[in-house]
Amino acid sequence: MEKIHAFTNHLPVQVAFGEDKIQELEKIITTNGWERTFILIDRGLMEIIPQVAEATRNLHAVISEKEPGEPTISNVEEIAQQLKASGADVIVAIGGGSVMDSAKAARLVVSQNQSLREFIQSEQTVRNPEIALITVPTTAGTGSEVSGGAVITDEERNVKVGIADSLLRAQHAIVDPVLTYNLPRTITAYTGIDAVAQAIAAVMSNVRTPIGNAIALEAIRLASDALIKVVEDGTDYEARSNMACASLMAGLSMNIANCTAEHSIGQALGGMYHLPHGLTIGLVLAETMERERKHIPELMERIADALGLKKMEVRMVRVPSVPFVNL
Repeated sequence: MEKIHAFTNHLPVQVAFGEDKIQELEKIITTNGWERTFILIDRGLMEIIPQVAEATRNLHAVISEKEPGEPTISNVEEIAQQLKASGADVIVAIGGGSVMDSAKAARLVVSQNQSLREFIQSEQTVRNPEIALITVPTTAGTGSEVSGGAVITDEERNVKVGIADSLLRAQHAIVDPVLTYNLPRTITAYTGIDAVAQAIAAVMSNVRTPIGNAIALEAIRLASDALIKVVEDGTDYEARSNMACASLMAGLSMNIANCTAEHSIGQALGGMYHLPHGLTIGLVLAETMERERKHIPELMERIADALGLKKMEVRMVRVPSVPFVNL
């Protein structure tokens, strides 16, 4: 039996999970007394997801649409300028992990009163932001809605830079599975494997805790069945809901523990070859698990149990084609 080492745990994000929870956005803003709203959203999302347009209609917010793709330092600087000029006291990030990470980083730039590149190169501590953050994920995988981390591409050096601090976390997260119903198959697969990897890493990490393990193993159990179903059939709304919950729980478990080699290697590949985060994580996950297997065999058995590997055959699922990468 493994010894339980001392640990601390503080996850202050207030979570609202469930179908149509997006309609509580205005109430959350008014209840907290926030008066000037800045919305950062994936371009075109208002038209694709009518529930988002309805929930934001009466906010009288400044709206900034993020272009598709992984967030870069220059993207963040531009968003930070817009955020500062708006005078907002709350930022609402609606979209995938790239939007939520961009919002965290832009808020950091405004709070620190320095460029993101200057902050990364310095050893300054993160100040408590004066601008509140509400995250509304429209993908099921990154867990960024509850995490204190952000991954930003440094386009000058072709590397992905990770920023992490508890003060980067949102004050509120609205996780509404309905917002993921129209998610394309490719993004469903890439973000979904990211959630699985985060949960598995939380169990493998050398800073794992019993609380993190409990949340992570349930996330793995939910995703092991739901991810296959939503990749095969995006209209399986029960599976969509389970994946949204798995993503949320994986993000929580990652914050309690940490990621492992799969994220370090995946981020390096993504920065070098400009590939999606979830794809690169998926490409190296099996190898990193094999590396850890001999060190933590009992924990790997628990991961296997959560994946259902003792009661079902391994299934091969045709997923969207992966762009060729010459490594």
